[in-house]
Amino acid sequence: MDNIRLFLWMGLGVLLWLSFQAWQQDYAPQTFASDPASQQAAQILPDSSNTLPSTEDLPSLPADAAAGRAPGGEELPVSVTSSTTNANVEKMIRIRTDVLDLEINLNGGDLQSATLPFYPVHKDEPNTPVRLLSPDPTAIYVFGSGLRSLDGAPEPNHLSTFTSDQDEYVLADGQDQLVVTLNWQGDDGLSAQKIYHFKRGSYAIDLNQVMHNGGTEPYRAVSYLQIWRRHMPPERSMFDVDSYSFVGPVVYDGEKYEKLEADDLVEEPFDQLITGGWIASIQHHFLTAAVPSADAERKYTSTYDGKNTLTRTIDSVATTIAPGSRNEFEAKLFIGPKLQAQLVEVADGLDLTVDYGRDHAGTTLVLVAAESTQLHRQLGLDNYYCHISDQAGVLQADGKKRPIYGKNAQDRATPEASAGTT
Repeated sequence: MDNIRLFLWMGLGVLLWLSFQAWQQDYAPQTFASDPASQQAAQILPDSSNTLPSTEDLPSLPADAAAGRAPGGEELPVSVTSSTTNANVEKMIRIRTDVLDLEINLNGGDLQSATLPFYPVHKDEPNTPVRLLSPDPTAIYVFGSGLRSLDGAPEPNHLSTFTSDQDEYVLADGQDQLVVTLNWQGDDGLSAQKIYHFKRGSYAIDLNQVMHNGGTEPYRAVSYLQIWRRHMPPERSMFDVDSYSFVGPVVYDGEKYEKLEADDLVEEPFDQLITGGWIASIQHHFLTAAVPSADAERKYTSTYDGKNTLTRTIDSVATTIAPGSRNEFEAKLFIGPKLQAQLVEVADGLDLTVDYGRDHAGTTLVLVAAESTQLHRQLGLDNYYCHISDQAGVLQADGKKRPIYGKNAQDRATPEASAGTT
């Protein structure tokens, strides 16, 4: 009997050891031996990923878009008219709504900075808002959008210089919508606009790219959207549940939702033709997404160069704009928390980015927090502050609502704060 007990204890010890080894392989931080030669090379070679995009970062033109063939042909080489770009221009304009504080770089006309005033990074730092987009080369996270010319004509791409009538736009009290228009002027009678539409209480943004052909020849164009982000997944810790959340690019193909592991993209970049899809970059609680028009087939790609992920969607069929006419390319963007009620309004399948496995518990906590906040308000504890870290929901008992999200949590986030509050 004693021998049997001994063998059982030994067997249990072996199982525990094997379980620990498996956990180490899956979740423990990995360390790699230093290679003096590679360290010396790293000190000598410039870090090209710490620079903003160059002309080589423009999306290639699908051959089927140019020739009108069925998808699958070789891509045409990138051709850019140099007069349309000015990579040295760095002028930002600011946009403030009731829920977003944004900056647009007029070199490209794209959103490159975004903070969420009502979502603190931590309950102990209530005045430090979550930041999603950043132009910092060491932590690059920016949108890109534009039009490509199939004939090498001037084009308003994400490297072109735009202008605006104002340096700052604010959604005023009593105003439900804010429109920001950027202008691009090319040669040969060509001009374009990027028009951003913001709505009160919404993290969704309508983007309209309008191409005007004032020339004498037809203008053939394709539109594209992209998300460029430094890949910096959190270091996993058994004491931090958030560290196990997926951080990186995702693609929806009209039916299913796929997370793209950065390391897998090195070996096999993502490349598909999709109708009714979208691209996004997600992390726990928050996401950014770019949703093109769902009525046409588009080429979707995603790559990883060892530091940055670049996920794109571009028209697979060109639009021909006759002389004297114009065409509008519509898209939707999303920058903010995973508010399911808002996500379902932006695009089919976008609510799949919410972690349903934990939302039921998170929603319960949010509802308890709401009741607790109301009780403290009745008791006169005006400085009471409640933070639900699992759902990044925040309530304050000072008469101001704070966005809370989770499955069935709050239909809409509409803080009753004055416009432009930071």
